[in-house]
Order: sequence, then C-alpha cells, then structure tokens
Amino acid sequence: MNGSLRPSGGDKNRATSLLGSEKRTFKDKLHLMIQEAEQAEIQAIRENQLQDKKSISIQMLVDGRPEAFSDFFSLTHGRLDRIMGELPFDASTKEMPQESLSTLKNLLIAADDAKSLGDVRALFDTYKTLAIHFYKIGKLKFTQFFIQQCVRTGQDASWAEAQKEALLAMGVIRQLTGDVVGAIASYERRMDLLASDLAVIAEEQELAAAAAWREGGGGGGGGGSGLNGGSGIMNGGQLDEVDGSNFNTNDISGGVGGMTNDYYDDSPEAIESRKRAFIALGLRRDVGMRSLQSILLQQAMQFEAAEDLAAAAATYQQCLLVAERCDNVAAAARVHFQVGRMCHAQQRFHEGIASLRIFLDLCAQTSQEEAEREAAAAAAAA
Repeated sequence: MNGSLRPSGGDKNRATSLLGSEKRTFKDKLHLMIQEAEQAEIQAIRENQLQDKKSISIQMLVDGRPEAFSDFFSLTHGRLDRIMGELPFDASTKEMPQESLSTLKNLLIAADDAKSLGDVRALFDTYKTLAIHFYKIGKLKFTQFFIQQCVRTGQDASWAEAQKEALLAMGVIRQLTGDVVGAIASYERRMDLLASDLAVIAEEQELAAAAAWREGGGGGGGGGSGLNGGSGIMNGGQLDEVDGSNFNTNDISGGVGGMTNDYYDDSPEAIESRKRAFIALGLRRDVGMRSLQSILLQQAMQFEAAEDLAAAAATYQQCLLVAERCDNVAAAARVHFQVGRMCHAQQRFHEGIASLRIFLDLCAQTSQEEAEREAAAAAAAA
C-alpha cells in the first residue's frame, strides 16, 4: 500500500499541465469564436453590398444606361485607378461607403438623363452634387473624379465659367491630396481662362467708353458688368468662393492711360495700357491666383530646404512670372527677398544683393503700410 492510488509528483504535474492546457484551449476557442463571428458579420455586410452593387448594375444595363453602368461599376469595384491612372490610391480610398450607393445610383441616372437631353447645366450640377457628397464624407479621390467630370463638361460645352469653377475646386482638392504639381496645373489653366475672359470684358468696356465719349456723355470709365463672383463647387464646405472679381473699369480708370470722367485718351498705347491694367487687377483679385502664388512660393521654399537649389530657383522664377502677370508688386517683392536670402546663404553675394535691391525698390512702389507688412512676412518666413 504505497499509495498506488495517489498520483505521484510527476503525475500531479502532468494533470495540472493538462488542466492548464484545457483552460488555455477554451480561451483560445472562445477568442476564435468571437473572431469568426466578427468576420461573419463583415462578410455578411460585404455580401449585402455586393448584392446591392450587382442588382443596381444589372438594372442600369436593363434600363439601357451603359455609361451610368460603366461609371457605377468602376467606382464601386475599386476600378477608379483605371479611369484616373495618374493618381495614387490606397485601399481606403477605393472603398465605396454602403450609404453612398443609393446616392451614386440616383445621381448617375440623373446625369445620364441630362446627357440624353443635352442639358449641360443639369449635367454639371449633377456631377457637382456628387463631388460635394463625397467631399463631405472625406472621400477625396471620388470627389476628384467628379470634379474632373465637371471640368470635362465645361470643356465639351465651351463653357468657361463652369471650367473656372471646377478647375479652382480641382486645384484645392489636389492640394489636399498632396498632388502639388497637379494643383499648380489646375490653377494655371484657370488663370488662362480668367485672363481670356477679362480681355473680352476690357475690350467691350473700352468700346462702350469710346462710344459714350463720342456721343458727348463725357464718361470715360463706363459702367461695365465686370466679372461676377459666385458660389463655388464646394458651396457650404471649405471651398466656397470661385473668384473674388466683381469690378469694372471705374476701379482702375484713374492713372492708367488717362481715362477719367473728363477726358478719354483714345491713343492705342493708352487703350492697351488700360486693358492690361484691367486684366492684371482681375487676376490679382482672384482667389485662384492667390492660391497659385501661395503654392508656388511654398514649393520653392521646400525645394530650397531640401537643398534642391536648381528646382528652387526655377520655381521662384515661376512665382515671379505669375506675380508679373497680375502686376502684384507685393508678391514679387517677397519672392525677390526669398531669392536674395537664398543667394546670401550660398555665399552668392553679388546675386543676393541684386535681388534684395529689387526687393527694396518694389517695396518703395507700394504704400508704406503694404511694404512693412511684406517685409515683416518675408522676415518671418526667413
């Protein structure tokens, strides 16, 4: 009777080990069951969404809407990168939120109807509504896709106002997604369109002013409709104003070629001078132009910080060209200050002194208050 019924020390340890093993196995199984339940729920949601996508896609084809089907399929099946191949996508931007499927379906059908009827404004507004929808839920790549549709709609219809509105929004969205080069390209395209529109308005107002003067009205400036500002493509969001232009030749008549209330100078030089001043003022007041100047200056400073001096110099030069185009003396002064500072840091003292002298000359052309603000801003940036 040596305790044969009692477990030995080794048997006791083995029993404890087995018991512990069973406890761990139960916890593992419980954890696994929870994971499986969560995966099953996710899978059920995906299957429901897939079924919704499938039924909507089939219905679009049955209804004879191949273009709406193509866009819906691409947008809901992660094919957006095939449409906009130049854009980088990650998994999160490819996913279409379940709650957006109905909105997408209804508005794509509305866009299809607008195309069939040739209603360009309705088509533009539909794409604009889709862009706003995805902007509000943070899906910027989908936003960008529909802004691009707005741009194309304006181009196809030769509708400059629509193009300007969409290109401004495109520039901002590209900035938000880190596509600086694309943002600059969008702003520059918009600047060209705006300058063309301003040239037409300036010509019309010159003709009206000349006619009024010949008829004895004495009014050099004329009324003129000017450019109207308006609600932007992201109305209600961060991107609200399309442009800040709302002016006429009365704004610039004094001191630019001799157009006053008592005298109209009809010499070709004076007329051309007034036109240039009008276009420059319109560009200078435009929010898109200000965005372009800001992003170019930031990019130049980033190149400089990264010691890519050739790229920095080229971008500073681009900044100056934009500033000259809109006759923005203060912006040009700041660029020359940055160039002078960069040259000084590289011990290119002759070039640096030349740029800083230009900076001082340009500051002298502005009001004292503006000059002080620009100098303070430039010094702060340094």
